[in-house]
Amino acid sequence: MGSGKKIAAAAVLGAVAGAIAGVLLAPKSGKETRADLEKWVKDFKKEVAKRSSKVRVLTQKKYNEIVDMVAKEYKVAKKFQEKELAPLVKEVKSRWAAVSKEAKKRS
Repeated sequence: MGSGKKIAAAAVLGAVAGAIAGVLLAPKSGKETRADLEKWVKDFKKEVAKRSSKVRVLTQKKYNEIVDMVAKEYKVAKKFQEKELAPLVKEVKSRWAAVSKEAKKRS
């Protein structure tokens, strides 16, 4: 991985870690915390989409690798347990057909 990519990955990871820490440490109600976590689910999906769009030839295997990579970063940053991320990862991976269709339109 080039140094530019390493810096970008570190910046994304740092931003995610800081934001998650802010969400979890802020004195909020359960409703507000759930809303914040829902935002993180959306952000997770957007990050997968962003990284997928940068790949020239997107295969299902590569897409799954990207999902796993983003999940690993979220797991490390927030210290998610595997059981918490597993349903989200499964759902995002299940969207391969729609992602593939969209990728074909763009090429």
